Amino acid sequence: MIYAIEEDSQRRLWLSSNRGLTRFDPVRKSFKNYSLKDGLQSSKFERGSSHISKNGEFFFGGVRGINTFFPEQVKDNNYIPEIVITDFLLFNKAVRIADDSILQSDISATKALELSHRDYIFSFEFAALDFTIPEKNQYAYTMEGFDKEWNFVGARRFATYTSLPAGQYIFRVKGSNNDGSWNEEGASIAITVTAPPWKTWWAYSFYVLLLCSAVLGYIRFKTRTHAEELMQQKEKLAQQKMINERLLQVDKLKDEFLANTSHELKTPLHGIIGLAESLIDGAAGAPTEKMRANISMIVSSGKRLAHLINDILDFSTLKTKAMEIQRKPVDLKALTDVVLILNQPMTVGKNLVLKNEFVPGIPPVEGDENRLQQVMYNLIGNAVKFTESGSVTVTAKQHDAVLIVSVTDTGIGISKDKFETIFHSFEQADNSIARDYSGVGLGLNITKQLVELHGGKIWVESELGKGSSFRMTLPISPEPLAAEQDDGFNQEIGLVEEGMQEPSATLVETFPLEKHIS
Repeated sequence: MIYAIEEDSQRRLWLSSNRGLTRFDPVRKSFKNYSLKDGLQSSKFERGSSHISKNGEFFFGGVRGINTFFPEQVKDNNYIPEIVITDFLLFNKAVRIADDSILQSDISATKALELSHRDYIFSFEFAALDFTIPEKNQYAYTMEGFDKEWNFVGARRFATYTSLPAGQYIFRVKGSNNDGSWNEEGASIAITVTAPPWKTWWAYSFYVLLLCSAVLGYIRFKTRTHAEELMQQKEKLAQQKMINERLLQVDKLKDEFLANTSHELKTPLHGIIGLAESLIDGAAGAPTEKMRANISMIVSSGKRLAHLINDILDFSTLKTKAMEIQRKPVDLKALTDVVLILNQPMTVGKNLVLKNEFVPGIPPVEGDENRLQQVMYNLIGNAVKFTESGSVTVTAKQHDAVLIVSVTDTGIGISKDKFETIFHSFEQADNSIARDYSGVGLGLNITKQLVELHGGKIWVESELGKGSSFRMTLPISPEPLAAEQDDGFNQEIGLVEEGMQEPSATLVETFPLEKHIS
């Protein structure tokens, strides 16, 4: 807190405060502080207690008297003091000069010291030879080779080092007088710290020899057993090679078996379907309603089996990355109608409703009609298989350049930890599910690959006991739907519906609210 301000003839300001007297030079923009050590009556002055006499003498009143002075007579101390090292200590005890001592002469005249590893705590004392106000002398020191910068320690006149590593160092100290005039050259002394016996060059040589002996002994030991281990490894490698070759042969035979068996099954299966359809058409006479319904069931079941055979064939084809798709505009709504009708026989004995809830104006998708029908058949077939009551609903919604198709059921659901694995080959959500509902776990894997082959993606959202929702994206066709394709779908729906008995489930076509599509 500034109590008074006076200006001298050199336009310097003198300020009294509760922390002593301060001189400010506005030209140099520098401060000089005076304290009790400079002769002040006290470090605290009185508020407004200052005066300049006619002869230029300054008066500043304090709590213990008055300080008077002529500013021109207050001179800075420009003397640069000599710096000397005055004492050397080991473990806080001064080292005396002796023949068997580290010091052979006074420390101030010593240029170098040699310390052993046992002298791990040592100190230096030093002084600046200016006694104007020695309490205000300032010091700084550094140990070159150890310290990265100078240590400014104020008026402290000693430096201590502990556990200095073996090596060559130079201790330097510099100081100033009471007015901050520094002797930058200061004083210095070279220090050598010798290494302990276990860190000398001959000790390290011994360590190297010892290590080499240990390595040679280890190598010798390993060499004795190397031949036996090599033989064991050769036997293991030969056995592994034989097993790998056998596994490759078995894998190849498996693929060939799947493909050949599927091809062999397709011919009689198509014959069964064809004969059954001809019986519906009256090739053996007009069938009764009950006969027509039963034969239609045979046709529907045969087509379901044909889809499974196609899945097996596609599994082999997709494994070799050899499948190509024939892209064209496809009416996914009409295709879904066909698939739902084909899955009606699976709902017999279930309290289940099949719904096609495509919103009006859904554009056609670009893809292979047969492969998309296979995808929808697998998804809807799975939903019907794992749902005993409630509904299986198919919805679609346009999002930018893709169509998001959802097949949602109210069935048994899938746990979250199975969301990824159910799309792998021969995987099912649970072994008990495989026993209760049957199946080999190929459909979803093939479905995923077919969707990705069309440039889309497929995922599942589900909760155990509340049902599942399989969702996929398909690219929207830039071209309009061909007229003959609409007629073809209508004819196919009519042929499938003709002659079928009234099912226990109902095929419903409705237009849902927005909440049906995520």
